[in-house]
Amino acid sequence: MLVLGFDTSTDWGVLGLAQDGVVLAETGWQVGRNQAERFLPVLAEMMDRLGLTPEAVDLLAVGCGPGSYTGLRSGLAMAEALSFALDRAVTGVPTLAALAENGAGFSGPVCPTIPARRGEVYAALYRGGEEIIKPAPFRPEDLLSALSAWREEPILLLGGGATGLVRLPEAGSFRFVLPPPEHHLLRGGTVARLGWKAPSRPARPLYLRRTEAEERLREEPRSCR
Repeated sequence: MLVLGFDTSTDWGVLGLAQDGVVLAETGWQVGRNQAERFLPVLAEMMDRLGLTPEAVDLLAVGCGPGSYTGLRSGLAMAEALSFALDRAVTGVPTLAALAENGAGFSGPVCPTIPARRGEVYAALYRGGEEIIKPAPFRPEDLLSALSAWREEPILLLGGGATGLVRLPEAGSFRFVLPPPEHHLLRGGTVARLGWKAPSRPARPLYLRRTEAEERLREEPRSCR
């Protein structure tokens, strides 16, 4: 089964192809506006390089967050459009679970992080691919509290929120492990591979907080008429 995997929920967009769980190709790019305009040429270049056409794809795997509200909507819209055009099924891949796969060889807990607004991070905790702490938004100090039960063993930190977390004074009592920079980036091949392992997971966006516009509306005083 040839799986096309992609994720645009963070500021690093990724795209990858995997055949029966084996990664054939993958790439990434800095996410900006006009996501679809960037996505389609990257997809065409990858398929051309492998001598394939989009019709060769058997399954679409899309990152379903958490992450940027706009990025999530863009990725899911592209998945829906490709599903319609190619008549292929779509499966959802949790973004933090995909990022945690960068630490697949680590024996202890793995904590993937994605920067969120207002100084928070989206984070979860995994061990051996099993979820220990569910994805949620955390203030950095609250994430340390959530991880305190594992402070006596090495914890692998991944993603854009890792460096800020280890700089907290309270982090000195933890045995955090920071890998090289390339391990902090999401990988398109991983999204495709996880899609192959779970081909029937619903592709529903994981929204863990309100949009910025919704938060502003809640904060603005309402006039009484």
